[in-house]
Amino acid sequence: MKLTHFFIERPRFAIVINAFITLFGLAAMVSLPVAQYPDIVPPTIQITTAYPGASADTIARTVATPLEQAINGVESMDYITSQSTGDGNINITVSFKIGSDVNLALMLTNNRVQDTLTRLPDPVQHIGVKVQKVIPAYLLGFFPYSPHGTRSVSYISNYMTLRVRDELSRLPGVGGILALGERQFAMRIWIDPNKAAAYDISASDILTALRAQNAQVSAGVLNQPPVGTNSAYQINVEALGPKSGVKFTVFVQICPRIGGLLSKSMQQSIKVHESSFSLSAVSACERDAVSSLPTWQ
Repeated sequence: MKLTHFFIERPRFAIVINAFITLFGLAAMVSLPVAQYPDIVPPTIQITTAYPGASADTIARTVATPLEQAINGVESMDYITSQSTGDGNINITVSFKIGSDVNLALMLTNNRVQDTLTRLPDPVQHIGVKVQKVIPAYLLGFFPYSPHGTRSVSYISNYMTLRVRDELSRLPGVGGILALGERQFAMRIWIDPNKAAAYDISASDILTALRAQNAQVSAGVLNQPPVGTNSAYQINVEALGPKSGVKFTVFVQICPRIGGLLSKSMQQSIKVHESSFSLSAVSACERDAVSSLPTWQ
């Protein structure tokens, strides 16, 4: 007698066996994982920074080399690669052995980067060095545009930064967002090299004056202890900062030596946009007798 005939001729026995199999399957389904795959992609840590105005060779010697020397040999590291570009950016990718804890690798790498910051150029220290864990593969790419051409590229880029980037970053599984061709509000000032040489002013002098004018300070609090008053309130003093639409003519009045290098038409056309700016000096400016001032970003 075949096995199939045994269950066909005894339907009650077959039903009981099927019921037991179903119950065992339901009990085991609770503890089984939905999906389980082995770790096939090594954990990756990316270090990014920028050195405005520097060439790829300069970045490799002054920024990449100190960082690579400090990161090399970190625990469980497999290999390290770096890429310096002519636009002043540098990307260092550190790959760790498969199975390593990516959070521990991030902490160890960041500690070594922080110990090396004092050896980096001043513009790089002001911009900062970003250390983050990444996946060396893109999940999705999209291109925002204005269907009827009513919005400019700068408007779309600003809208993506303010409204879309943060929403996408909060989605589960999204490790980071890379914007290609991003537009940011900025300002560039051109300096007359002949007048700069006559006044004996370098790019560093101009940069120092602009940073002082762009400072955000706390104005203080009225009636704050240890002042002995009978007032019942403490009032915070709010002062105008760099976002208050200050005209460049104010800077010209404060620093007449540098303001004399600009024409009246340029002074009237330059104003501070409603954005926080970070200033960076370009070494080529000093070499070319201050031919131009770096961009405010």
